[in-house]
Amino acid sequence: MQFRFKAFARASLFRSLALLTNAQEQPALEDAFKGILLMGTALNRAQIYEEDTRGMALVKAQFNAITPENILKGGSVHPSLGI
Repeated sequence: MQFRFKAFARASLFRSLALLTNAQEQPALEDAFKGILLMGTALNRAQIYEEDTRGMALVKAQFNAITPENILKGGSVHPSLGI
């Protein structure tokens, strides 16, 4: 079971890397599903503040809907009880 998971994870990693290196040649996900559904992703803090330039380039090229990942969870926004 563990071997199958490792093989799957390795194959997924190589596929993701291939998509990243050929991002200019691949059609955008948002274009592939245009008129059918929004293609979205969750952004982490580094992406929201554009510190992760490589990640943001991928987000801007592929997605047409975004949402914050953990930065707007209750503990971050209002860490204590009261006002």
